[in-house]
Amino acid sequence: MDAKQILLIAEGNDEHFLLTTRYIEQKGITNRIVRFTDGRTLLDFFVAINSFGLLPQTNYILLLDIDIPQVTGLEVLRQIRQSTRLRHMPVIMLITSADRSTIDHCYSLGCDACFTKPPHGNDLVDTLKNLGAALPKEPAGQTPSAT
Repeated sequence: MDAKQILLIAEGNDEHFLLTTRYIEQKGITNRIVRFTDGRTLLDFFVAINSFGLLPQTNYILLLDIDIPQVTGLEVLRQIRQSTRLRHMPVIMLITSADRSTIDHCYSLGCDACFTKPPHGNDLVDTLKNLGAALPKEPAGQTPSAT
């Protein structure tokens, strides 16, 4: 994985953020993590990095809370997918309940994956791995162990 790839976590709830980052670290993901506590600040960040020309040099994966304050996660997702510079960024929606209509709405707006929070099992880490998040390499001659 490219060392420049950064995990952006947009989560307004401190406890959910802590549980998510602990999960990520326990699963061996070593990417730099940047937190946003509201949707407005996240959108402002994208405007700023775009104006400084940093988007092409850095790859981001966004974990986006659907209920983030100020600008909802669904609205942030909609704006990302409408942006010619951001639309290809992987976005994983974090939701509090596995309501089918909510999940369908997230996918209809273009999310890459949707998970209930706090994360558990291996589904989220497998998705992050598939999207390019850094995972430790196994020593030569060894195979990854199942968790």
